[in-house]
Amino acid sequence: MTLKMTVGDGKSEVFCCKFDPEDRYLAVGYGDGMCRIYNNTTGKLSYTLSSLSLDDDKPITAVGWRPVSATLKTANVLVTCSADGSLKHYHATSGKLLHSRQGEDENSLLCMDFSPDGSLLAVAGKDMYINVYDETTKSLAFKMKERGNMPGHSNRIFCTKFNQIDPNMLVSGGWDNTV
Repeated sequence: MTLKMTVGDGKSEVFCCKFDPEDRYLAVGYGDGMCRIYNNTTGKLSYTLSSLSLDDDKPITAVGWRPVSATLKTANVLVTCSADGSLKHYHATSGKLLHSRQGEDENSLLCMDFSPDGSLLAVAGKDMYINVYDETTKSLAFKMKERGNMPGHSNRIFCTKFNQIDPNMLVSGGWDNTV
């Protein structure tokens, strides 16, 4: 038996969504800069995440639930990327903003993915670079673009994904028709 339900208030565009690791909640990024989390069983709104900043109205373009590991023990951490280039870490069930990183050079972030153990966060977007952050220190670990005769992307990057079997492999796809 397939259960069908519609969630959301319909007042703002939906840019992204992602189920939590246990499929209990659905995090949805909206065009009004809000992230709303819905109960997957009832379809009802459970949590609303916002940094309460007046300039926080840029669309949420990507959401990701950070995996729990031996070094990253806090559960229910949700990260959002915004069209203004900002990254925000929230404790989803308390609504607390844990960490915020403002974007550089007005780079619109469009996608993200965590390494399988949650230790690295790859984000990419308009500037054609993949920025990989260390989740423990929240600092930039390295930036990926060009190397030798491998030119990298020549336009916006819309998707990035770590390989779940080989965490040293990261793929990206962009508006330049390349992977």
